[in-house]
Formats: sequence, structure tokens, C-alpha cells
Amino acid sequence: MFYEVFMNQAEALYLEKRYDEALAALQQAISHAPDELMPYFFRGLVYHEKDFLDHAMADFSYVIEENPDFPGAYRGRATTHAAKGDYGLAIADINTAMRLAPKKAPLDYFHRGRWCDRQGNLDEAIADYGKAIKLDPKFAAAFLMRANAYCEIEKFDLAIADYTRAIALEPQDTETYFYRHLAYRDKKNYHAAISDLSKILELEPGHEDALHARADLHAKSGDHALAIADYDADISRDPENYHIYRERADSYAALGDHAHAIADYGKFLEVATQRGDSKHMHETIYRDRAASYAALGAHDLAIADLTTFIELGETDRTNEFQTRMTELAEGGNDGMEPLLAAPMQAMAKATQGTDFAAAFAAMVGEGNQYRNIEAYRLRAASHRAKGDETAAAADTAKATELEVLVEERDRARRAAKNKRDH
Repeated sequence: MFYEVFMNQAEALYLEKRYDEALAALQQAISHAPDELMPYFFRGLVYHEKDFLDHAMADFSYVIEENPDFPGAYRGRATTHAAKGDYGLAIADINTAMRLAPKKAPLDYFHRGRWCDRQGNLDEAIADYGKAIKLDPKFAAAFLMRANAYCEIEKFDLAIADYTRAIALEPQDTETYFYRHLAYRDKKNYHAAISDLSKILELEPGHEDALHARADLHAKSGDHALAIADYDADISRDPENYHIYRERADSYAALGDHAHAIADYGKFLEVATQRGDSKHMHETIYRDRAASYAALGAHDLAIADLTTFIELGETDRTNEFQTRMTELAEGGNDGMEPLLAAPMQAMAKATQGTDFAAAFAAMVGEGNQYRNIEAYRLRAASHRAKGDETAAAADTAKATELEVLVEERDRARRAAKNKRDH
């Protein structure tokens, strides 16, 4: 009798997400009926929700050991394996649960699909999402995840069709609109992508990413006035995001409003300097601001910015790269987003003791030679506009020298490739 009271109490507390109280009730249930398996199973569920994954694993494994035909315990252990990143073990357990369960469950296929997806087995993931949908045609999350998988393999039309079905089932879900806008964007259907972003802002005016994404797409579409309006609103919403000034500057420049462009480029560089950013992180801004200075006839300022841009491109950055790679290998993140920092840290560890930094610096240096051809020609034009033909001729000669160097290197690489291929 007491066992049932405590179990009913624990189940109610679990559903109300009062997990600590649920654990106390389950402990009471176990003390009154230590041979019953359900308290251990429910405790595993509670531990999982509290992110005590090792405790959850122990409880689910105990239930399985005592009753190998308990599908729920395999499901619980499968989700715990997945939460720990052990997707192969998760799939093995969910397969056992599906074999033991008397009835096929859409959620089992959905979970297995997600774990296949995480392993990069997209065809299997798509098949499982499809099975989940067949069992439950109103399973919006399965349509969403299958759409995401289709995007991974660049089947954008199929993805858009699935996103649209998911939206029909859950028309208030802004996440699905955002994903569909990405598919439209990748198909270069900017009008449809912008429409989805506008719908998100209608449903959730303070959406963190939609406003900025819409501004970028307006700019890509050539609608720079609309882009600037969205960048204005985005700056009001997030004045600390100094990158928006750079993007708004590009739109001002595209409209020929070079005075506002220069002001925004300057604001960006001011904040970047205050943050301690390396000039190399934002070197192209000097070239872009120079173009606006030149358009306004401020050729001395244009020459100064182009000189900075060229000098940054000609700097040997081997030591800088080596220092940054060492910091990454030791666990630093160099201010990067977590999703980018993790693979960069892994690469840094894998390349320690090698000439990777030197090779990477050389690759960057070669890329800079291409871009400096244009910079020398732009600087030559500003020198010429000032009447300094000697400086203009020197920059023109340097651009020509780089063109010859780049062409000879490219020709040698083409010849080497042809030799390897034959």
C-alpha cells in the first residue's frame, strides 16, 4: 500500500518537474518494496532529467539486468547513451527496445533517426524520420528533422516541402520558418527567404537572429535601403554587436552614400581596437573604406588605408599563427564561438610540432598576393588623381609584377597536376 502511494506521488512530481521531491518519494518506494523495478526505472528517468547521467545509466542497467524484456529501460538507457554522445550504443539499445515493444512507436524511429543523423548516416536518418511520419502523419518534429537532413545533402526542394508540412502542423513555430529560410537562401530564392524571416518577426518581434538575417538578405538582393533599415533596428536591439556597423557600411557604400559608409567603417574599427582585435582580423575594411574615401575625392585618406591593407597582407604571419595554434592546443578559444573553437582546438593539438603554422601562413600569403594586385591598382588611381604619376607608376608596376608571379605559380601548379593525372 505504501509502495503504491509513494509511486503515484513520485509519478505526479516527475510530471510536474519537481525532480528532487520525486527522488525522495522514489527512495521511499524502494525502501518499502526493494524488489520492485519500477522505482528504479522512474528514478533513472528523473536522474536523466537532472543530467545525472551516470546515475541514470546505473538504474536503467540494473532494471535491464533484472528484467531483460523491459523495453522502457532500453529506451531510457538509449537516451542516456545519446546524451553522453555514445550514439552507437544508443542505437543498439533502441533497436532492442523496438524488438521487444509490442507496438511500433513513432518516437523510437524519430530518436534512432536523430542518432543516425549525429553519426553522419543521413540516408538511414531520413528513412527513420520517414517511418516515424508514416506512423504519425502529424509528427511535426519528424518533418523538421528530415528537412534538415535533406538540406545536409543539398536536396533543398525536398527540404522545403517538409518544412512546409511542419509549418502547416505548427504554424507558430518560428524555428521551422528560420530553417526554411536557410533552404530558400541556399537556393538563392531571397524573396521567399525574406518572407519567412518577416513571418518570424511578425510572430516574435524580438527574435534574436531573424532581423539581422533579413538585413543580410536585403543586401544580397540589392535592396540596400531596406537592409539599412533592418541594420538600424538591429543596432538599436544589440548596440554591442559592432559587426553590424561593418555590414551597414557596405550597404551605404553600395548606395553611394560614402559619408555614412566611412562613419560606420570608422565606428567598427574604433570598437575593434578597443576590444584588442588584431588588425589582421578586419584588414579588408581598410580596402573598403579606401574605396569610399576615393569616391569622395579624399585620396590621401584612401592611400593611407590602402597602404595599411597592403602592409597587413605582406606581413609574415608565421609567428602569429604559431602562437595562436599553441594557445588553442592548450585549451584557449581565441574568442571564437564554441562550435568553431572545438574543431580548431582539435586541429591545433593534432598539428603541434609540425610546420602547419608556416604552411598556413604561406597559404594566406599567396591569397594576399591575389588581392594586393587590386589594392596596388586602386592606390595607383588615387596617386594619379593627386597628380603623383611617379607613385602611380610604381604601384602599377608592382601590380603587374604580382600578376606575373601569380600567373607563373598557377601555371606551374597546373603543369604539376597534369603530370600527376597522366
